[in-house]
Amino acid sequence: MRAIVASRPYRAVAGFAARLGDIDLIAPYYYFCNSEAFWAGFREAQDEYRGVRSMAPGPTRSGSPALPELPPVSVVILTFNGGEVVRRSLDAILSQKIDAHVEVVLVDSGSTDGTEKLDETYDIRMVRIPNERFKYGYARNLGFRSATGDFIATISQDFVPRDDCWLVNLVRPLASGADMVQGHALPPPERRPFYWETRRFTFTREGREFRQRHNDFSLSCVNMATRREVWEQADFGDETPMSEDIFFQKGAFEKGFTKTIQAPQAVGYHGHTYSVGSLFRRCENEGLGWRSVGERYGFTDMLLDLGQPASYAKLAIGLVTGKIRTVAELLFIWIRPIAVLKGNRFNYAWKR
Repeated sequence: MRAIVASRPYRAVAGFAARLGDIDLIAPYYYFCNSEAFWAGFREAQDEYRGVRSMAPGPTRSGSPALPELPPVSVVILTFNGGEVVRRSLDAILSQKIDAHVEVVLVDSGSTDGTEKLDETYDIRMVRIPNERFKYGYARNLGFRSATGDFIATISQDFVPRDDCWLVNLVRPLASGADMVQGHALPPPERRPFYWETRRFTFTREGREFRQRHNDFSLSCVNMATRREVWEQADFGDETPMSEDIFFQKGAFEKGFTKTIQAPQAVGYHGHTYSVGSLFRRCENEGLGWRSVGERYGFTDMLLDLGQPASYAKLAIGLVTGKIRTVAELLFIWIRPIAVLKGNRFNYAWKR
């Protein structure tokens, strides 16, 4: 693998693939074997060739020695009818190998499937709010206010840590001076991923200038961590309806907290399936979220995104290889620009 990654033909293919924005052209084997082990080896070899090293040296897999001693850590999760996946996530979090006190705080917004009673069977703290009061910024802030840790991680309710070193790999860069740490997510192995989630779901141009101004870094509450002092000065905004992570990142940079780091070892499973309707709502909400931090997406942007050659190339690849199987996957490259424009320009409330 290392020899392949370091070869001149690979570098030529990788350069073209990077311009196109599709990692599938780097590793066509993915079409025949969607193997996590293959991708893990590929990324490790690629990082070694490029000389990339995380700020988070230390344990990356279960059983690694010399786990670091850390201050108290809190994990905040927003829940609503999370089902069995929330239990799997809690089981994984509560079995983490980390030399620190760990607490879990769930902020539930009116679940009716038993999620609201998880504090009866797990050693966690449950904060309950009425469903009609839910906004992402308000609920995330409420969870952080209820947390007691010096380091605070937050994840989506359907994110499941892959191994028992996920948390230490996520928060250890904070002890080295990082202000915000972004972990990674893989599609759940038990089901087929939505085609475009592994092919740059956010291909539209909203937020490009924002990312350029912020270390080319996009914070996501799917799997991230920060220091309490950073959150205390730059919170998620109680009135932020959507994209509270971007709101927080903007505020943190304005306060001078600009040290960001990717933590590729802090990985778990996360993914979605979409109908046409749920996909449109998701993209509308993202457009609204970008407007909440002052980023605009106009009609010209939509037209340019609708005409991106890379999108049609990826669509063709998906059709030829049989990876596109649903109407939502087929229509995605048209749905997203239109929905983002609608949300950014015309919507005033997020849609659940």
